[in-house]
Amino acid sequence: MKHLSIAALLICLLYAGGLAVQKPDIHEPWDQILITYVRDGVVNYSGLKERQADRQKLDTYLDTLGKADSSAFSKEELLAFWINAYNAFTIKLILDHYPVRSIKDIPHAWEQKAWRAAGQLMSLNDIENIKLRKEFRDPRIHFAIVCASKGCPDMQNRAYRASTVHQMLDDIARYFFRQPKNFQTEKSGSTLTLHLSRIFQWYGADFGQTDKELIAAMLPFLPKDAAATITRAQKIEITYIEYDWSLNGV
Repeated sequence: MKHLSIAALLICLLYAGGLAVQKPDIHEPWDQILITYVRDGVVNYSGLKERQADRQKLDTYLDTLGKADSSAFSKEELLAFWINAYNAFTIKLILDHYPVRSIKDIPHAWEQKAWRAAGQLMSLNDIENIKLRKEFRDPRIHFAIVCASKGCPDMQNRAYRASTVHQMLDDIARYFFRQPKNFQTEKSGSTLTLHLSRIFQWYGADFGQTDKELIAAMLPFLPKDAAATITRAQKIEITYIEYDWSLNGV
C-alpha cells in the first residue's frame, strides 16, 4: 500500500509538472482572425474594420505581443513570434488608415516606431531587418512577412507557431515559386531568363552573394520541371518583375 501511494504521488507530480511547463498559445486570436478574414491571400480589411468584436480581438492580441516576455522563448518561438508580429502590425496599420489604396500612401509606414512587441517600441523595419533578417539569417522569412501589397507574398490564413514554423516556411516558399507574380522562366536559344520578384533584387544578399548562389538557394523550392530546366540551362539571365503596390485586399 505504501509503495502504491508513492507511485501515485510520483504520477501526480509528473502530471502536474507537465501542466506547469505547458505554455499558452498566445497566437490563437491571430489565427482566428486570419482564418476569418484571409482567403487566397486576399485580406478582407473592410469586413474586419466593421466587426467591432474582431477588431477588439486584434487589439487585445497586439497588446499581448507588446507585453510578451520573450527571454525564455525558444528560437522557433521567437521566429514565429516576430513573423506574426510583423504581419499583425501591418494589418493594424492598414485598418487605422482604411480605406487606402496602397501602404505607400501611408506616411512613414515602415519607419514609424508605433508598435510595441516583447516590451520594445519598434517600427516594421526594425522587426524585419533586426529581429528577423539579422538575428535569424533565414531567407525564407521574405516569403512569410507581408507588406499589405499584391506584389508581396500572399498572406497565409494561419498563424505561425513554433512547432510548425519551419514546415510552414518550406510550404510557403514552394507556394511562392508557383505564382507567376514571383517566378517565371523564358527560353530563347541557349539562354534561359528567370523573371523574379523584386524581393530578390532588394534582398538578394540574403540568398547569396552571386546569381549562382541565389539560384542554388531557390532550387529546393522550385517546381520540378522548372528546377530541371534551370539545371540544364547553358546560360542564365535574371530580370525582375514589376512590383504591384496596390492593396492586397478589399
